[in-house]
Amino acid sequence: MNSIAMVIATRGNSQKLARTITENLKTAILPSTTIVLGLDDDDPGLGETLPLVESFSGRGTVRAVVGPRPDSIGGVYNRCVEQTPADIFIPGADDLIFRTQAWDTRILKEIRKLPDAIGAIGCGDMPVASALPGTYAVTRPLIDRMGFFLQPYTPYWWMDTWLFEIAVMIGRLLPLKLEIDFGDNWAHTRGMRDLTYWAAFFDDMRPRRRAVAEQILRDPAFKATDEQKARHLERLDRLCEQFRLSNSCLRDPAYAARIAETFAHNAPEDERYLRIKARSLALVQQSLQG
Repeated sequence: MNSIAMVIATRGNSQKLARTITENLKTAILPSTTIVLGLDDDDPGLGETLPLVESFSGRGTVRAVVGPRPDSIGGVYNRCVEQTPADIFIPGADDLIFRTQAWDTRILKEIRKLPDAIGAIGCGDMPVASALPGTYAVTRPLIDRMGFFLQPYTPYWWMDTWLFEIAVMIGRLLPLKLEIDFGDNWAHTRGMRDLTYWAAFFDDMRPRRRAVAEQILRDPAFKATDEQKARHLERLDRLCEQFRLSNSCLRDPAYAARIAETFAHNAPEDERYLRIKARSLALVQQSLQG
């Protein structure tokens, strides 16, 4: 584990990106640390963003991965991971900045505590009270075993929560205190609609996450004693119930309506949304049949 890539899915934010890239490179100290921009080939601002990437030549490794716009934001992140040769990946945003000096070396130091490089680091705190960390540093071996970096099934949210649940279930989410600046627009969630539906879908997919966690725990490459593995396996059902309860407020229509008033932004029921919702219905049906 030697190289880190911060992945930023972005669209039409070249001015904000310039500051975000500059500030993150300023506090990183490893020459191998990379910032990867996930871009859509139909982004109206692509003509401004690609020259911006070129402008960082010689000031750190910044690269762009451009492709057709997927139906989920997770799909953008996953495409970047597939095309980036790094050991550790951080889900960033076009306004997320690490303020802690040498954040990349501190992450590497924590990662090396994992005996088999299967796991994640919980970096910093969320800007609101939450059990989730501010962001993550995820190892390639964990990504390979999950099948993706960030789940591609929802149009917003729950990408980090999916990762959080699996990492906690296998006992491989290590905390790391880092100062993170989330910018002024962290409360804006593009594409938010049907909040109670997607909260229910996320809960319906928990057996799939539990199965992935159990498979990892039973993998001979997962280095833990038999007693440690047995303890993790024994608590899976209890953890799943805790996760269900923590997500239950988003299934309450009144609470969900208040949240949507605060967070919902640019959320048309367009073809992309209809496709991803249809896929989610099919996934639930598959789970019921399975």
